[in-house]
Amino acid sequence: MQLLQKTKYKALVRMERVQEFRATYHIEDEAGPNRDKILQDGLKRTKACIDMNPGMVWGLQKDTSSGRVVWTGDCKMLNAKKIKTEEDWNNMMGGLYYMFQSMQCDLESIRNGVAWIGHCQEVSWARNFHYEYQKQAAALYSHGYPIRIKEITFLDSPFVFTVVYNIIKIFISKKVRGVVNLVKTSAYFATDDDKNKTGIIRNKYSKESLPVSMGGTLKEEDLMESVERLLKQRLENSASFKLP
Repeated sequence: MQLLQKTKYKALVRMERVQEFRATYHIEDEAGPNRDKILQDGLKRTKACIDMNPGMVWGLQKDTSSGRVVWTGDCKMLNAKKIKTEEDWNNMMGGLYYMFQSMQCDLESIRNGVAWIGHCQEVSWARNFHYEYQKQAAALYSHGYPIRIKEITFLDSPFVFTVVYNIIKIFISKKVRGVVNLVKTSAYFATDDDKNKTGIIRNKYSKESLPVSMGGTLKEEDLMESVERLLKQRLENSASFKLP
């Protein structure tokens, strides 16, 4: 009973934080009647977010074998210093929010969780880390949005990145450490001939779920089409969802 009450409390806190986030960035609640308007707003903000950080997101696609939505991208292309105006912040945070919504397009995706695979070569503190962005974004991905992360894979992380992670991971829960991988691209996308080598963390996803740059079939121009399809599916499922 105590565990159930604690779980309910956490869920309510997260709901309140998401509501605060939406209010801050003028995002409408999907439970409202204006779903076509929400879809257009979501696509507009997502495109603006991607245009501000071209290459940050390579693909957003549901993997048929795992039932997860897979987010792929290049971490060095995040350039939060470009965010200057209130409109920029609304587009950046709103775009991230709607991409999170897209990643949970149906009950299967929610249950199976999501996977994030980021290429981290050439990531630097000077270019990619910005205190205000980290603070604003944390209100979404760390403190608020209820999402089940099943995998976070950093590919080809720079040496400093690896050192820092090895220091801070002692303060990270076992559950979180269990989904974080720091691995070379050659190891993650290893072939069957490499299966007996140590340090291999095998890619679990189909080529249709991965961008061309990771050996898949997704092209850059497929990204917004995927977001639109998944977000539309999310809104349709939300409209028809009924508790038993």
